[in-house]
Amino acid sequence: RRMTTGLFMVGGALAQSARVYITAVVIEVLAQEELAAAAEVTGCSPLACAVLAIALVALGWTWIGGVATVVWTDAMLFLLFVGGMIGLLVALHLGVEGGLGESWRLAMESGKLQLVDTDFAFTKPYTLWAVLFAASWGLIGPYGTDQLIVQRLLCCRSKRDAQRAMIGSYAAIVVIGFAFLIGVGLHGYYLEHAMSGGAASLVMETPERVLPVFVREELPAGVRGLVLAAAFAAAISSLDSILAALGQASQATVWPLLRRLGRREAGEAQDSIRVGRLFVVFWAAALAGLAV
Repeated sequence: RRMTTGLFMVGGALAQSARVYITAVVIEVLAQEELAAAAEVTGCSPLACAVLAIALVALGWTWIGGVATVVWTDAMLFLLFVGGMIGLLVALHLGVEGGLGESWRLAMESGKLQLVDTDFAFTKPYTLWAVLFAASWGLIGPYGTDQLIVQRLLCCRSKRDAQRAMIGSYAAIVVIGFAFLIGVGLHGYYLEHAMSGGAASLVMETPERVLPVFVREELPAGVRGLVLAAAFAAAISSLDSILAALGQASQATVWPLLRRLGRREAGEAQDSIRVGRLFVVFWAAALAGLAV
């Protein structure tokens, strides 16, 4: 149990710091002027300021309410995130001559819509056999011992509710479908429209910037603000979840040790909450540092 908890803490920190970094790259482009001003004041890079903003907001929410706040805010952030994706899809549909249908045709002609690769080659990363292996053995860990997911199941009222939540999580395929269509739309859009010189250099340096470059250069202010909020929501909704999980995992392993070292029994619940919050602060700083 302790080994599994330790592996979760290491893996969760590395994985979530990567997610924070990727989202900060998007926010760095979308809020370029604001982050540049923050960089002048703090002396940090704009990317580091974006990471810090994400970490501070997620820390505040997790500190105030724990897992209950995480679940409810994530539900609202999810709606905001989906709203941003729908706004992007509408903008891409209107921006391509022929709409998303034309983008789909162009992607098909470019060979980008091949969904199944049955080539039995160990050197290729995205074959059917690799997916089958990852989707079976690979997901036993996350859905069996990953505190990030298990903590939500433990919040359900009963075992049956937890089972329904597991089955309901398959609805996430809709969000994956939206993201896929945005990629198809971006491919079609930039086959018809040329990037500016500055935008092309940004994308050449970091390909993940193609989406924020489109948002910044092509979308009207209102939709651009919605997408920026959606990107921020995506980062915070995943970060506050892992902060709560890492805090609980650390508390489950370190707190009993502290009690054995002489912690008094009186006020134990209050001390436990205080220790849990300190762990949340520690992991917020650690994740932000790893992301930077």
